[in-house]
Amino acid sequence: MDAAFKPTSTQQAILQRLRLPEHIVLKLQRPSFALDAKDTEAAREALTEELARVGFDSDYELTAEGRLIESLIDALFAP
Repeated sequence: MDAAFKPTSTQQAILQRLRLPEHIVLKLQRPSFALDAKDTEAAREALTEELARVGFDSDYELTAEGRLIESLIDALFAP
């Protein structure tokens, strides 16, 4: 991800609770940040795990939080 990403406060709260290496956590705490390809993939993997953990209701429909997590996964997409 080359361009700096500026998450909303709600997205920032989601990013801060992910289990990631310390150097990535420090970057994610900034108001805007850029990650290299390896760190972007690690963040996307952690977000995917978080989506599976909290992003669906009992009918397997996306919750509001699930949609936010998906938006973060999409924002961190690095072609």
